[in-house]
Amino acid sequence: MKSSNMQLSKLMGIVLVIAGFMMIVTKLSVEAGAEEFRIQVSGTGETINGTPQEKVLLYYSGEIINHGTKSFIIRSVEPILSEEAESLLVDPKAQILIYNTKVKPKDTLNIEGSFELDTSTQSEEEITDLLPGIIAYKVTYSDKESEIFPLYSETYLQNKKTR
Repeated sequence: MKSSNMQLSKLMGIVLVIAGFMMIVTKLSVEAGAEEFRIQVSGTGETINGTPQEKVLLYYSGEIINHGTKSFIIRSVEPILSEEAESLLVDPKAQILIYNTKVKPKDTLNIEGSFELDTSTQSEEEITDLLPGIIAYKVTYSDKESEIFPLYSETYLQNKKTR
């Protein structure tokens, strides 16, 4: 009886050691995978003419930086507009920039484009308050995976609305 309890204890010890080893290996492989794909959208800027007009261009630019250890392909970038800017779009179709460009580790992909807005009913102050017009970018990469990169915190956007 004592021998069978001892064997059971040894078996349980071996099972626990194997389970612990598996948890460590799983954690390391998840962390390694996270290092492989790390991108950042930065250096964003926008300009708009402050005079009310029927058609005015909102220009934007930025960059996508690969901070990971592997190359990947940026398929497309879609700017996500604020509600205010979106309501003034002359052509409300989604503005998707197609790149299909390989971005190597530590490389940068520059993004730029423009939207046509109807600001004829806006004052100069309201036009200035449209910025930031782009609040995030939806980046589609590799095998059609996509991720949204907010440019501003929710607090900032809420405070902007209450001004």
